Amino acid sequence: MAKNRDMDEKIKKRKESSRNPGLMKGVFKQVRDFFASPRVTVPLLILLAVTSIIGTLIEQNLSEEKYLRHFGISVYHIFRVLGFFDVYHSVWYICLFLLLTINLLTCSFKRFPGTWKTFFHTSRELDEVLIRALPYKKSVTKRGLPEAFSEDCKGILARYFAKPVETHQVDGGLHLYSERGRFSRLGVYFAHLGIIVIFIGALIGSIFGFKGYVNIVEGESVGSISLRGDSSPFELGFQVRCDDFSVSYYPGKNSVKGIPKEYKSVLTVIEGGRNILQKDVRVNHPLRYRGFSFYQSDYGTATWGKGSLLLQVTPRGNEEEKRDYSVELGGDFRIEGTPYTVRFTRLVPDFLMDANGRVTSRSLKMNNPAALLTLLRKETPLYSTWVFRNFSDFHGKGDGDYQFTFVDFKSKEYTFLQVTKDPGVWVVWSGCAFLICGVLSVFFFSHRRVWVRIIGKEEKTHITLAGTTSKNRGSFEHKFEELKEAIETLCQNVVHNKQTK
Repeated sequence: MAKNRDMDEKIKKRKESSRNPGLMKGVFKQVRDFFASPRVTVPLLILLAVTSIIGTLIEQNLSEEKYLRHFGISVYHIFRVLGFFDVYHSVWYICLFLLLTINLLTCSFKRFPGTWKTFFHTSRELDEVLIRALPYKKSVTKRGLPEAFSEDCKGILARYFAKPVETHQVDGGLHLYSERGRFSRLGVYFAHLGIIVIFIGALIGSIFGFKGYVNIVEGESVGSISLRGDSSPFELGFQVRCDDFSVSYYPGKNSVKGIPKEYKSVLTVIEGGRNILQKDVRVNHPLRYRGFSFYQSDYGTATWGKGSLLLQVTPRGNEEEKRDYSVELGGDFRIEGTPYTVRFTRLVPDFLMDANGRVTSRSLKMNNPAALLTLLRKETPLYSTWVFRNFSDFHGKGDGDYQFTFVDFKSKEYTFLQVTKDPGVWVVWSGCAFLICGVLSVFFFSHRRVWVRIIGKEEKTHITLAGTTSKNRGSFEHKFEELKEAIETLCQNVVHNKQTK
């Protein structure tokens, strides 16, 4: 029976505590204080900085093959699970920003009532309670100051500080209130709002935006692009034509032509059969149209299309009989005065042979171009051989009747463009504007307030000067001393003039 009574009492207490609004209020206050604490803000900012560095150091959204070649199988699987290959779209990165948003909102809501009271409901009458609370104060008592002294005091405040507001007490005392930089109180909230708006803009761009790429050969046009991580083409709704592509080089020995100095594409937007827009696109100078941005990213030689191989053919052991030939990709030519035919069957722009002996290309750039040639006699293939532009001493099959030298490959250039669409970019820029205004307000402005009370009693005038500032106390102290000295000088001049008269 006693155990049953104890159990009933515990259940009753739990029900009463669940109905107690004070308990819920206390829990809410603890949660609010936790999220409003700098102990939450600082770790979140550090984690976001570290993850952003990871997203910068590890190139994002590359192919699986490139990651495997760079990191190996075990590291690749670990990084893939952690989301390091697409950091800015990972769930945990978005959750960090959400927590930071909650933290900033909680801090703002917790401190805003006090700021609102200071902003709109500051007392403009200097009473004894306020005097004791203010850090800077000075009192002066003079005999027989005229009524015109108040107007002179207003002029000093306006000249040294800001135009004062005048209020009157019941006992006839005059109170002057002057302030500067009141809006700096809102700077921290503008900074918080800017960060939140930037996050919202980034989230909009992450959900509704995309990044893609496209290769356009000189003189050709495209109407679709390839998206990262998606094999199906994305239709633009208009055409983009590459009218011209040019590269200028620095003189150098690191490449055949030198180090690229600048490359430029002349692009034309075509819609409805009409040329809408033409622009010279350089690095960091994109073409923008209907929300799409086309950035100059790379370039190369269009080895997959038409092109001419310049080849030198020398009979082995007879240098005097060497001749130059030009052949199209997939075409052939007959060696003059012989029954032999050379067929140009394949071009690899950046030659690489993998572990299985298969020939592939590292890239589309002509870094290590190689041509596959087949020698035929009366349509009968005799042998095939690779020749390399960068290795002129390698002439193909060592025991063949002819030496082949890769002189050059002439073809049209293509421009490689990165295409982005980010509907949240203007939201991000708006957030940046809020953030910059807030930071400037917080660090370079302060809310400064000065009160002056002038009360005349028994042929004496009591002047009390008091003030405070939200920050930068050293500068305010200097300004407060100037005000104090100016008012004391005014009092002395008034008394001296009166005595003289």
